[in-house]
Amino acid sequence: MKRIVILTTGFVLTVVVAALLWPAPPAQAQAGRTRPHRSGTAVRAAKPMQTLAESGCKPLVALVHGVLPTSKPLADTDTWGGPIFATLAGEFLGMNAVMSGNDGEEAWYEEGNVGVGKGGAYKICTDYPTCANTFTLDVPFAVFHGTADALMTYSAYNVTIVNGTGKFAGASGNVTLQGPATAWLDEASPFGASGRWNGAISGQLCGVK
Repeated sequence: MKRIVILTTGFVLTVVVAALLWPAPPAQAQAGRTRPHRSGTAVRAAKPMQTLAESGCKPLVALVHGVLPTSKPLADTDTWGGPIFATLAGEFLGMNAVMSGNDGEEAWYEEGNVGVGKGGAYKICTDYPTCANTFTLDVPFAVFHGTADALMTYSAYNVTIVNGTGKFAGASGNVTLQGPATAWLDEASPFGASGRWNGAISGQLCGVK
């Protein structure tokens, strides 16, 4: 019995000493450090996304009451245009803002029910008629279609902000431009037609204070 006690005591001391000398397991990885993925590869914790303000961009939303022919021409080649009601990061850009331009080279298909515009541009002036503060929506491609018994639908694609002046100098960004429209034959119009368009703009304007 004594031999058993001695052997037992020696075994316990050996276990205790081994436990004290055995290297401790590494601490759990801190947040933001590389961690193993389920597939076995290492992935890094995602960084928080930048806000629009942190990226130097501001949300731009607007509604234009477009008229054909434009009621507020900014160039001799303008077709559609009119007053625009816009906010930039929630700040109203004023009652003297207008937008005017055209859809570039147009082609019509399906007996005139579908139109395509290429190389268009619409200029926005926030201090009409002085227009010291402007930027332009570059519209490389637009589609407008409708029938006699329905409103025309206008949709522009890959719209970018270019050619800023005044407080918009250096402006850039991407926006959507779309909305319903209607048009009718009008001999008194220089285009042979007149129309109305509610264009909605939504996106971000970058590079301005």
